[in-house]
Amino acid sequence: MENLASEIAADPARGQRLQEIEQMTQHYLAAHPDGNRGGGVVVIPVIWHVLYNTPDQNIPTAQIQAAMSQLNDDFARLNSDASNTPAAFQTLASSVNVQFCLAQQDPNGNPTNGIQRRTTFRTEFPFTMPFRWEKFAYSGGDNAWPRDKYLNIWTCNMTGFADGIGTFPGGPANADGITMLFGDIGSIANPGPAGNPRTLTHEAGHWLNLRHIWGDALCGDDLVNDTPTQNQTQFNCPTWPVIDCSSGPDGVMFCNYMDYTDEACINMFSIGQAARMNALFAPGGARAPLITSIGCTPVTPACPSIALVSTPGSTFSCGATGKVVGASGNNGKIWAQTASRIFNQSPVYANLYKFEFANPGAGYLRTITSTSSALVLAKWATNPLLCGTFVYNVRVQASFDGGATYCPYGPVCSVTITNNFAQPFCTSAPSGSAQ
Repeated sequence: MENLASEIAADPARGQRLQEIEQMTQHYLAAHPDGNRGGGVVVIPVIWHVLYNTPDQNIPTAQIQAAMSQLNDDFARLNSDASNTPAAFQTLASSVNVQFCLAQQDPNGNPTNGIQRRTTFRTEFPFTMPFRWEKFAYSGGDNAWPRDKYLNIWTCNMTGFADGIGTFPGGPANADGITMLFGDIGSIANPGPAGNPRTLTHEAGHWLNLRHIWGDALCGDDLVNDTPTQNQTQFNCPTWPVIDCSSGPDGVMFCNYMDYTDEACINMFSIGQAARMNALFAPGGARAPLITSIGCTPVTPACPSIALVSTPGSTFSCGATGKVVGASGNNGKIWAQTASRIFNQSPVYANLYKFEFANPGAGYLRTITSTSSALVLAKWATNPLLCGTFVYNVRVQASFDGGATYCPYGPVCSVTITNNFAQPFCTSAPSGSAQ
């Protein structure tokens, strides 16, 4: 709420946009009392901006994956502690028609793993700052990806009393998303060093237009009908029932993700909260553009070029005269050279090569695979290569996944095979043999 107040102070129209979203939400709920939007589960691509000044802030990918699993379990009500919801609230607990995935392609259609790691000169990102440093590259952070296609999550060394900040819909596009303390990233089974892995579930609720369950006021209104009114936030791990305000005999819903109860005691969204979140994806809703995002669709990048070369790092254009292989200094080797694929600023190199040999005009009589780009020729017992003036057509293709799939063959090269007498790998031509 402090973050929202800062946004409104910077842009008075911000409050008006939030009010318009609320009016649309209430119209939707009036027309859909059960909150059923239809159209299937909305899958939201997530981009993690990992900002680190020290190695421990560069959180492992495994922690991010654990956090994603916990987030999806909580939203689908598949969380392992769902049975801990008090019996009085079991019938009010609900899944939400939303799931999250690490982005598979960036805004330009390039493949990504959904994680951007950036070193930062800042040792801390104070919670009280009205300007969110972490969300802009020039202030030591990382720029947001388009909010109509992605949920942006920043992790950093956020200091102050908060573990996370989730923006409500309708705010500045370049600051839309969730900021998390790096130590809170994980799951109940695999928490980060600071604990509190469900802070992300709580902040995702804000990002999807949920208020704190106590309405941020004494006996306040969270704009949801089936969450009992309560005086203020609950802390620790209360024993049911907790009678408060006009909550009725069952007390307050302290097990709700939008309270401040301990991690071990929060385990549900209500039907009304789920309906409120679903309203954002109705036609014209503030988060509706995410429905058509293809950020979770994997990308198969174009295969890089590949060619034979005389020595690693050299260039070789296959010509009519071919290339002598096995001459002095070459030691009976053929090298393949391929460009690397780029995945999220990290090069990925081929890990398997397939070389094929043929006499000109004949079929490919020998196929050799190699985990190295250098193929060491050998004297094969079957279909041996012939030494001397004999010329072979050679082609090579590369695989980046250990042979599960191969890129297309590179150009066919004409290669003259000679003998390395220290390590013979070809045989003399039989008398009267022909090409």
